Parts: sequence; C-alpha cells; structure tokens
Amino acid sequence: SFVTKTAQQGGWKVVIIHPAQAMNINAANALLKNLEEPSSKTLMLLVTSELQQLPATVRSRCQILQFNQPASHLVESWLQQIVGDTPDIERLLTAACGRPLRALRLLQDDGLTLQNTFREKLAGVLDNTESPLVVADWCKKESPLEVIEWFQLVLIEKIRHAKDDRYRRLAFR
Repeated sequence: SFVTKTAQQGGWKVVIIHPAQAMNINAANALLKNLEEPSSKTLMLLVTSELQQLPATVRSRCQILQFNQPASHLVESWLQQIVGDTPDIERLLTAACGRPLRALRLLQDDGLTLQNTFREKLAGVLDNTESPLVVADWCKKESPLEVIEWFQLVLIEKIRHAKDDRYRRLAFR
C-alpha cells in the first residue's frame, strides 16, 4: 500500500528490498504488479548478492546494475589504512572472498577465529577425533550462511591446491 500512496511532500518514494533473494514466491508475485505498473515518482531498489535466486519474472522487469569487487591491492591498502599493519590482512581477504566490508566485519567480529575453529572441528571429524554430531551441534549455533561459506572456502581451497587425483576427487586428505 505504501507504493500506491502519494509521497508526503510531492517528492519521490524510495523502496529498498534487501536482501531481495529472501523474498518467497508469494512476495515476488505481489511485487510484480508494482514492477510492471509503478506509481509515479516511485523508485524501487532490489539489492541482492545472488541475482540468480530472484525469479526470472522479477529480473526481467528490473534494470540490473552490477557492482564488481575492487582489485585486491586496493582492498589491502584500504584495510591497512583502517586497521593498521595487521599480518592477517591477506588471510582476512581470503576468508572474506575479497569483499572489503566483509573482511572488516570479520576482523571486528573475530570471524577469523570462528572460521579457524570450524576448520579445526572439520579436520577433527575427518581424523575421527571429533564427533560429527557434536560438530553439527556447534555449527547449529552459528549463522547458517557463515557455516556454508566456511565450508565453501574449505572446498575451494582444496580444489585450488589439488596436486594429485585424490585431491581432484575432492578428498580432504
């Protein structure tokens, strides 16, 4: 109903949907009518880091602006200006997949420590020194998106460092 009303002082109305990929199918279908026939002076911004998760019907009615990650040397320089000379900047950027604000948040929230704990627990499961159920219980206490990202980083690292057929089959050893 907000979109159909007139702006208070005759100006523009701005609607920001973030994260847009979190919309369920009912929300996306309800949004379609407003995207097809927007009221005057209404700007709708759908913000997503996962464009392919938006329904094709929604994507087809949007003008897509992509913002790429800055070059790694620029991000390193920026981080050094903010946090000073931290020996973990390269590791931090790797853990953040090159995303500068994510790297800063990891540093502020001690995200590297959590990520290292995850790696140790995963290694413990593989070495039979940790119970998979105990590790799963630990993972449940963390953000599901964080845990998935940590697991993806481990897999990416293993793929990049593949040296023989055992690693190419995504083995952890």
